[in-house]
Amino acid sequence: MEFRSRGEPIEHALVKAFEARDGWSPIEWRAQTLPGAPLVSRVGERPELAVESAVDGSFRVASLASPECSVAISACGYEPWDGTAQGVTPGEAIALRRQSVFLDVVDARSGAALRDAIAFLPDPSGGSPRREFTTRDISTEWIPSGRIFLWPGSLTEVGRSDGRSVVIVCAAGHLTTTVEIDLHVGEEPPAVRVALEPGAGACVIAGVVLGAEEAIVEVRLPFRGQQSNAHRKPPVATANVGGDGRFEIRGLPPGRYRVAAMAADHARCWTFSDAPNSDLLLQVVPEARLTVTACAIDGLADPRTTVLVQSADGQCAWACPIDSSGLAVFTGLPAGPVFVWLTLEPRANYRDQAPLMPVEHLQAHAATVDLVAGEKRAIKLPAPAEREVLFRVMD
Repeated sequence: MEFRSRGEPIEHALVKAFEARDGWSPIEWRAQTLPGAPLVSRVGERPELAVESAVDGSFRVASLASPECSVAISACGYEPWDGTAQGVTPGEAIALRRQSVFLDVVDARSGAALRDAIAFLPDPSGGSPRREFTTRDISTEWIPSGRIFLWPGSLTEVGRSDGRSVVIVCAAGHLTTTVEIDLHVGEEPPAVRVALEPGAGACVIAGVVLGAEEAIVEVRLPFRGQQSNAHRKPPVATANVGGDGRFEIRGLPPGRYRVAAMAADHARCWTFSDAPNSDLLLQVVPEARLTVTACAIDGLADPRTTVLVQSADGQCAWACPIDSSGLAVFTGLPAGPVFVWLTLEPRANYRDQAPLMPVEHLQAHAATVDLVAGEKRAIKLPAPAEREVLFRVMD
């Protein structure tokens, strides 16, 4: 049994074999079709289902207890395939259909894949980027280097009346280019190879950072409302600040960006800038530290309690679960007012990221703390409790 895409073998896929017996739940067996040696995986205590993979995208499933065993194949960017071992002819090629647009970004001279490439979707109402997709959105263990996946729905939102969508592609040390994609051609979303010419590109954002000798500047697209998963997106560009405090970022398309500067033991400062802009000024100040104690009436607070902090301007937020003593410690906070509140919704540590709640909601439901640069503040807040809901059964 082997599987291929329409035209090329798929080397990064997941093969699952499910076997169900009376009184047993389905057992899942996995193997990655990665180039190289065969892979065998065991789950539970059932007889082993061996899956051997090859560089050409083929695989073999052996030792199946029943021909009714279900087989599922999935690969990033493709529609999943499901069937039974009985219904597959040995040696039969199974074609997986693309469900995403593939952008394979390479260096125009060497042909090498560019791992740091970014694809921007311009805003239809103007020239500013609206959303970015990168090769780092998905672990490179599962995808070919330099491949960007574009969801067709996102392209449709910014497409023209003729059905074509414009995508701006750039990478560090290369010249930016524009690609047109037509989703109406072919039976599936297209696969496009984008070759970028080496070059420095035009200067987009440059300026000076004051207040710290060693600092880093990062550039992101502006947050659009509350985006709880925004912290998973890497910045679209970063730059180290030189000894004279100056920094320079090249190669990004013109538009509006959120520019932040950070340094050790200093609070992150941020501003919005329309690029190109070569006169940006950022100043970092010593960080403020805030320790929050969750106080419960009947003892320690619920261990699920998380303390949330958001800047009063609604541009940045932090989250920290309480420890066994009911404490949550925040570092790197900026000077000025912040909103603080507690929730029973479990969250991981979340620093300097997208806003969590609308500012107008927090003004009435959260505590306000006015921080001073470099200070260490400790406050106590009542721990949240689960609400009891009473139901009355009526005839």
